[in-house]
Amino acid sequence: MKEVILIMFTLACVRPFTEGYHEYSHKRCLIATMTLAYFIILISKNSNLNNISTILLNIVNIFSIYHQSPIINTYMNITKESLIRRNKTIAVLNSIILSIISVILIKYEIYSNIITWTLTMNVCLMFNLRESKEE
Repeated sequence: MKEVILIMFTLACVRPFTEGYHEYSHKRCLIATMTLAYFIILISKNSNLNNISTILLNIVNIFSIYHQSPIINTYMNITKESLIRRNKTIAVLNSIILSIISVILIKYEIYSNIITWTLTMNVCLMFNLRESKEE
């Protein structure tokens, strides 16, 4: 239960500001989120990330969030430039803070892994946007 709360907290800190993949309904979103949480816990319990790998993954996550967020799509359309800059800043700052926390918690391996893998999955979902382009 603590693991799911940590995943939801991590997602709540970053996901609203990075945007990316969205489901069409609340029911599908809930199912997708719970499936994602299950996979994050499974990966976290079965991976042995050391300090170096945790730091490297978090650097890649921060880099990706900095260069790609927020993802503009038809479901969560953001058009104001000031809001786009604000969301990017918040996403990057929150991911830096969470990355630092994951490094600090490295002796509590499961919690460090959960934060790191949740940020990584969030980044993956940023690149999972498929727009149909009809011409």
